[in-house]
Amino acid sequence: MHPQKLNHLPPVFMKHLSLLFLLVCSLSVSLYAQNFNVYDNKDSLKAYLQSDRHPIDPNAAVVVLYEIGTSEVMNGITSYKYEIAYKVFNAKKIGDFADIIIPKFKSGIIRKLKGSTFNYENGEIKESKVEKSDIIFDKYVDKIKLIKFSMPAIKDGSVVTYTYIYESGILPRRWEFQKSYPVLYSRFEFNIPSKIVVTPMMNATIALEKFIRIKKLDASACEACYCEDPIFYQDITRRVWIRRNVPAIKEEILMGPKQQYVESAKVSIKGFYRNDIYIPDIGSWDTYSKDKWYGKWLAQAFLKNDFLKVKVDELTNNSKDSLEKAKLIFYYVQKNIQENVKEEDIAKVLAAKQGSDVGINKLLCAMLRKAGLESDLVVLSKKGEDMLNEFVPNPEDATNVVVRLVINDVHYLLDAVQKTLPFGYLTTDYYNGYARIVNKNGGSIELDPAMAINAVTNTVYISSVNEEQSNIFKFRHLSLQNS
Repeated sequence: MHPQKLNHLPPVFMKHLSLLFLLVCSLSVSLYAQNFNVYDNKDSLKAYLQSDRHPIDPNAAVVVLYEIGTSEVMNGITSYKYEIAYKVFNAKKIGDFADIIIPKFKSGIIRKLKGSTFNYENGEIKESKVEKSDIIFDKYVDKIKLIKFSMPAIKDGSVVTYTYIYESGILPRRWEFQKSYPVLYSRFEFNIPSKIVVTPMMNATIALEKFIRIKKLDASACEACYCEDPIFYQDITRRVWIRRNVPAIKEEILMGPKQQYVESAKVSIKGFYRNDIYIPDIGSWDTYSKDKWYGKWLAQAFLKNDFLKVKVDELTNNSKDSLEKAKLIFYYVQKNIQENVKEEDIAKVLAAKQGSDVGINKLLCAMLRKAGLESDLVVLSKKGEDMLNEFVPNPEDATNVVVRLVINDVHYLLDAVQKTLPFGYLTTDYYNGYARIVNKNGGSIELDPAMAINAVTNTVYISSVNEEQSNIFKFRHLSLQNS
């Protein structure tokens, strides 16, 4: 039966078909371990193809039938497998469900990439595959490529699926169960050596049911569940989250960044055991910031940097006022140093007049300090990303670096990367709560959204400093898909 003709069927038949759709969804997710994939389960696929609307959300343009992600470390090799299938009800409103982009680091390998669009035509299931010639490899930046392809033959009624394995790349540790469209089944699995200590977290709107064996979890029909199952002979611990029948997220006025409200799971790595001795990975914010950010990653901004003297003197030679000096330096960097996503070395940034966002603001900080001004850096997480947690250090969620300038006890926050911002302003999405000050003494700053209104001084409260242990962190420049 052609899906475009279903609207003309009697209401009673439509009701039965909606119930059939729900029944098939229920059966397919409960039998995940046996026959979940639409490639294999032709009966479920046919039922999905014959349905013309989602029975719970009839206005949905797309319904995600299942989405599955598996991150694991085996024998020192990282691997991430991703698989999704979705039903298209309105092909004109499916957005990025038609055109797929997968970021890949230079060291990573994408393999077993395949995709298909299924349509029900003249009583038969027709499959249109993504061919190798359809896949485009684009160089995004020096170390990152984009794999692009479009799903073929999508129209109202299609069922679409694609899958791939990403090896030796970034290991995703965050998973979103909730989308802009309903999700029938979502599963995230995180498998790593048992000697690595992690903190698993899940944000869900219903109570989480816990299991101690994966088999019992897979046999369950729980709406929201979690299992931590050690595999002793492999010295691996499997962690699995499952969420069923997740409604589409509805954005409301003043609700804040969507990513902070969606149902999600996350794994934070806390440390590891070596010879039965626990070694913390992060420790405290203060020690981490001092040792890894001030001492390594951002250290260049705080060196003598004598090569900057000529340029700084040239810019500030006729000025004796500190604020005027700061503005002259800020507007020079903002107007003359263009952004790329590669260079962080401030000598190269100044010479080439281009650098990464981190490199540009490191240069600004270093030039202010060379002019004899009190300046340091602030590491933050912008809105739309997970907030930095004051009590549970999560430096992996940091997204941006800005400059702090102090003149006569007044604190100014500066960002020379944004070319339209006046002196002393940040974009409003940077005001996202807790942030870390990077200097010799450390400390924190609260970027309250209300501060964005006070664009004259941006006066802030600076916390006290303590010291503990920490370990290395590599700043995330690009937020990858499903990571």
